[in-house]
Amino acid sequence: MRVDSSPGVELLLAIGAAHPELLLTGATLQDQGLMASGLLAAGRPVPLLWEQIARSLPDPLRRTVGAVIPGRLKAAAEMPVPGSAAGTPASPHRAPGPHRTGGGAPTGRRQPRPRGRKAGHCLGLHLRRCRTAPHRVASGRVGQMA
Repeated sequence: MRVDSSPGVELLLAIGAAHPELLLTGATLQDQGLMASGLLAAGRPVPLLWEQIARSLPDPLRRTVGAVIPGRLKAAAEMPVPGSAAGTPASPHRAPGPHRTGGGAPTGRRQPRPRGRKAGHCLGLHLRRCRTAPHRVASGRVGQMA
């Protein structure tokens, strides 16, 4: 795959040349290069990004390098831009993901699903396939549904 050159791609390639274990290629390089370019455009200095990305890999390595680098870029995006008056995190040019909404600051984590029985969880039909107990079935019995 041909990767289009951008400041972020150039930075990641330079880091990969200095630290071969951190070399990204292909679609991963293209995608993370866009993220790094957004951080650079938001005012992040190259030495700061280099320092954050080029840290040694965790030992033992439980994820791919292609998963470690994006995590480091996201962490860099959440930190305030050096020298900014407001001290707000950088907003790289990325589309919001499914767990991010337009309001409020994204947390980067999905909200946990509520636990326990909700009203209407089986649509009030008390179907036998609903495994939440106890239930009142059409006959008026209360008990475990199988």
